[in-house]
Amino acid sequence: MPIIPKKSIEESPTVLPWEKKTGGGIVNAVADFLQGYVVLPRETLVVIAAWIVASWMMDVWDRFPHLAVTSPEKRCGKTLLLRLIEQLVRNPRNTANISPAAIYRLIGREPLTLLLDEAQSLSRRSESSEVTRELLNASIDKKQKVTRCGGSKEGHAVQDFSVYCPKVVSLIGSLDEVLADRCIPVRMERKSGRDEVLPYRSRKVEPLAAEVRTRIEGWAEANRDAVQGVFDRLEPFDIENDRMAELLLPLQAAVIVDEGADSRVRRVRRVRRGY
Repeated sequence: MPIIPKKSIEESPTVLPWEKKTGGGIVNAVADFLQGYVVLPRETLVVIAAWIVASWMMDVWDRFPHLAVTSPEKRCGKTLLLRLIEQLVRNPRNTANISPAAIYRLIGREPLTLLLDEAQSLSRRSESSEVTRELLNASIDKKQKVTRCGGSKEGHAVQDFSVYCPKVVSLIGSLDEVLADRCIPVRMERKSGRDEVLPYRSRKVEPLAAEVRTRIEGWAEANRDAVQGVFDRLEPFDIENDRMAELLLPLQAAVIVDEGADSRVRRVRRVRRGY
């Protein structure tokens, strides 16, 4: 696996990862950045990168998939991947424990990206877990809301709360089948002795991530209309899972505008063909 040379970062903290690699485009740049620190197939990194870029344009989509980061055991790099994603998305909220009420109140207050780490409780049989799963199942839809009675300050009035925002869920094991059907799966394994990655040092990585994030934000603002135009006339991928084909449309639209060619689109299609 090609990686970013350690020497380049140690010598100059201002060198951006994609400047040491071939290829252009924002999706490719984000995938290059991630590839320096986590061990995943390149095709999977491209899908994650496309998800990150598309998450900056949530008002364009009708539905948007969650990202599910899972592993069979601990120490596979899930938390590190979430830490990297956190630094690239819009208004991140990273938490390892959150109630259903906190989820919909946070989302209803301001646009954010919700990252749920250590989410093993979603697989448990409890009332709170069931409510959270139902909320997450519904929240891929832009128009979906939950209805609750307000507190005493609101006079106990009935209120609707939006639950639509980009979400990343990370856990050991597997998600409930219904929730998994609404997620793009990222399966991580413990790296072997042959795998090489850069050490994560926040004081070095965070400035690099900030520059990548600025570039993503600028790209999203400059290309929003073009992406929306592509999305409005885009046909889903011809794959068995029709829900996944629909949920991949935002990623597909972002990649087409970014690359302006079919090669990257085929790469996204190939990685999800068997899902």
